[in-house]
Amino acid sequence: SYGVNKALTRLEGVENLKVSLEKAEATFSLAPGKELKPEVLRKAVSQAGFTPRDIFIMARGNVVAADGRLMFQP
Repeated sequence: SYGVNKALTRLEGVENLKVSLEKAEATFSLAPGKELKPEVLRKAVSQAGFTPRDIFIMARGNVVAADGRLMFQP
């Protein structure tokens, strides 16, 4: 888990990281105002020597319409 932990910790905005090899999962919070594309997350896991799996996102906040786009507000 050290390699995955190290790789994900390097990603800008990743906070409160917990890695479990037994569950084959990593959970973390994303700092306010930061974004993290799934491709970047998958690449970091791959470069750590692991095969990325499904990504599940849980967010707390509201979805609002602004400038013709839907946006998430924490």
